[in-house]
Amino acid sequence: MSVARVLFLSLAILPIAPGTAQSQTASGRECLALAAGPLDQSSEAARDKSLKTWRDTCQQALAAKPDNPHIKVALWHAVWLMDGREAALPLLREAAAQNDPEALLAIFNDFNSFDRNLNKPDLIPRAEAQQALYRAAELGNPDAIWRLTTILPRGGPLKHDLAAARLWGERALANPPKDMRRSDIQVGVGSLLSKSDNADERRRGISMLEALPNRGDAQAFLAEAIRSSDPVRARALLETALRTYPGHALAPLADMLIKGEGGPKDERRALSLLQGRQAIDAQLPRPAYAGRPPGAPRRRPGGETARALVAMGLRHALTDHPAAGGKPANPARIPGSFSLHRHRDGRAG
Repeated sequence: MSVARVLFLSLAILPIAPGTAQSQTASGRECLALAAGPLDQSSEAARDKSLKTWRDTCQQALAAKPDNPHIKVALWHAVWLMDGREAALPLLREAAAQNDPEALLAIFNDFNSFDRNLNKPDLIPRAEAQQALYRAAELGNPDAIWRLTTILPRGGPLKHDLAAARLWGERALANPPKDMRRSDIQVGVGSLLSKSDNADERRRGISMLEALPNRGDAQAFLAEAIRSSDPVRARALLETALRTYPGHALAPLADMLIKGEGGPKDERRALSLLQGRQAIDAQLPRPAYAGRPPGAPRRRPGGETARALVAMGLRHALTDHPAAGGKPANPARIPGSFSLHRHRDGRAG
């Protein structure tokens, strides 16, 4: 079995929408149940038998209901695992052409995980993947909406667009993915809005973060939002957040300690915090991101942040440079910090 198939199987496959009981034949219901259930992994022979049963059942169901997009997506899963991406893709495209949100989202996820390799052409063109994700979101798919919210602020498979991220983020609050807590969405969206140049959006974002006093990540983002207007409170918030969400609080707190914002200067403590984080980072295993094709460039995001901040701290400590107006480091680049990029399927984007 190829590495790509192992990666695909290891990912949490998107659930198949069952449709109404009246709309499915017996084989259709069995097909969707097989797609939603686990494979028998007790042996290679058992796995192959499970896959064949899944594929054959879905082929029979599709013959009876050739226009059913849910069956097409279920069959796509089985064919992908048995025969590979290229053989399976036409089924997914057929379902997507019917405006099936799960198929549209799956096109983007498949592109994001298995294309974008500089060493070979994409099987799914970038433009097709982008259009599919936006269409799924426009159709109200909550996972697609959340993916736009989390990818647009950082770019990558989509063009960086903070204004659009804020727009989709507010839609995510109204239509959250079913397996996410509203508070998690509120933290991410509040952080986005609190950085907006629009005064109304900024106020809404701050209000969202202030409504979560027991969330250290929310309090760290709140501290960043009010740092220029209320540095004393911001520093106090970061000190509290440091206990539970150090990835969020450490960089801006160290910067404030070095510059003497919101309280006395304390370069020695700032360096101690940063060097402690650097030591922790050095012991962490390098993550192998699921979904990247074999041979694709892999880069640990934020891996150099602690070292860069230590260097910054040393420079400030040696020169006593106040760095007035300096921009605090982005805590989202610290390994282990809250990432707006959340995938239902667990993939790194």
